[in-house]
Amino acid sequence: MERQHHKRKVEDLQLQLQKFFVKKNSEEASSIDLRYQSGQSNTTRSKSYKKSTSKLDLGPLQDIIQIDLEKHIAIVEPRVTMKDLLQATIPLGLMPPVVPEFKGITIGGAIMGGAMESSSHHFGSFSDNCNAFEILCGDGTLLRASPSENQDIFYGIQGSYGSLGVLVSAELKLIPTKDFVHLRYHSFSKPGEAIDFIRHLSHAPTPPDFIDGIVFAKDHSVVMEGNLRSKAHLACHLPCFSLQSLSSPWYYEHVKKVTSKVNIFEEVMTSKEYLFRYDQGAFWMGSYLCRLPLLLRFITQVICKIGKSKNEKFSKGDIQKYHNPSGPNPFLRTILHRVVSSQNLWKLFHKAEKWAQDRLIIQDFCIPEEKSSEFLKEALESPGTLPIWLCPIKGTNHPEIFAHHLSNEPDALFINIGVYGLPSYYAPIEEITKKIERKTKIFSGRKILYSRSYYTKNEFWEIYSKDAYDLLREKMKAKGVWHEITSKVLCE
Repeated sequence: MERQHHKRKVEDLQLQLQKFFVKKNSEEASSIDLRYQSGQSNTTRSKSYKKSTSKLDLGPLQDIIQIDLEKHIAIVEPRVTMKDLLQATIPLGLMPPVVPEFKGITIGGAIMGGAMESSSHHFGSFSDNCNAFEILCGDGTLLRASPSENQDIFYGIQGSYGSLGVLVSAELKLIPTKDFVHLRYHSFSKPGEAIDFIRHLSHAPTPPDFIDGIVFAKDHSVVMEGNLRSKAHLACHLPCFSLQSLSSPWYYEHVKKVTSKVNIFEEVMTSKEYLFRYDQGAFWMGSYLCRLPLLLRFITQVICKIGKSKNEKFSKGDIQKYHNPSGPNPFLRTILHRVVSSQNLWKLFHKAEKWAQDRLIIQDFCIPEEKSSEFLKEALESPGTLPIWLCPIKGTNHPEIFAHHLSNEPDALFINIGVYGLPSYYAPIEEITKKIERKTKIFSGRKILYSRSYYTKNEFWEIYSKDAYDLLREKMKAKGVWHEITSKVLCE
């Protein structure tokens, strides 16, 4: 039944594309923009390229088509969220090998945007764990792509941000899961020591199921390792941390507190809560709104549009006062509980896009493991944003044009360094971002392209293969139908 319903939805999209393709050379035609529920995007870029575009509504593609318990696969449409997917698979004792940290991230967004998480040291990116895609080309042709069928399209579409074709379904691998995660937190006084320990854990003969880290300050970093456990195999003396209470501290707050006076701390979380542990507060970004002076400024300048100009940037004094979110006000955190979920924070971000872009840096940089300590040292100086997220990811040698973890080495490991928040010094965000983009290239890394990128087109194509991309654009009839990736990911 679900397959037939899916087929009808795809046929409707095909018809729309075929009509558009016929008239695409006429004066009235323009490139197509994929439309879905407002505020669902987890990108931080301007959407100005969408002006004067035709619309293709992917909103109806939000169903789970099939879960095969014998083959351990799920066939899903692109607008299915991680929350919806986990609600369907966890009761069956299954989960995707990589689960992005926000409940509202969609399957399509994870594939097109190169999503990763704390199991990536073993499994790579989310899209590295897909078996096949169903894709619509610019002329409405439906094709299947897999490692053995249309291989160039299968790998090329990953991380392409919808610039090659429309993903209409994906076949995902599933692995067994358990009800709980046993967590062990290791505290370090030097960030480089945390990186070294992440590398050690990642290369261990039997690595933990989950590895990530947080740099809270230059003298306080924590590496979190986790292992799936059944209730019968839990140590009975371990405390259980839950995020369900309205007054619960956010995960990063909790980790900082419990590791402030001990080198090792152990506890348990349910697997479902662990997988979405960063959702409430969007790592720590929500803490800015949970500080009364910043909240009042946001309300007056952005929502009410009164007082000082909403585009006025923070002063040097503001930067010094607010750049390190030591922790949200507990009272505001509680009463704003619904507001500061990741989905609602992204909606606020898009409503206040210019305001946020002029003040915040939200970037992820994927750096080869042997150069990651030095890059982190540089990032702690500029932009100097704290905390910083650390996440190891297994490299890929598949021909993924836009993969941030691309390597020719068979056992390559990268460290993703996530910088989210206010810089530590006063300068235009564009200037600060360009500086760290240059550093990323020097250190042989790549950034994840969901964020604002200030490369010129020439600089961009020095990093990625334009020839391979153009061949796919031609093969998939994308020219004149979908915006080129540079229009989507580069700032004007």
